[in-house]
Amino acid sequence: MSESSIRPVPTARQLEFQEWEFGLFIVRMPAVRVRGPVLEVTDSDGTPELRELTVHYAGESFYADRS
Repeated sequence: MSESSIRPVPTARQLEFQEWEFGLFIVRMPAVRVRGPVLEVTDSDGTPELRELTVHYAGESFYADRS
């Protein structure tokens, strides 16, 4: 894999008010506490793909899995 195909994993600060398309869901919310596993798996074409995410926001927990 070439270095050009590696993308940095965003920090919580970078996630502030961003939209994330995750399967059938689009997540848009202010800064949240994201707790693992947050996995970025490289697809066969070299594109990073989010597979699993747990988000804790306003006392609620949300989990998504694309495996």
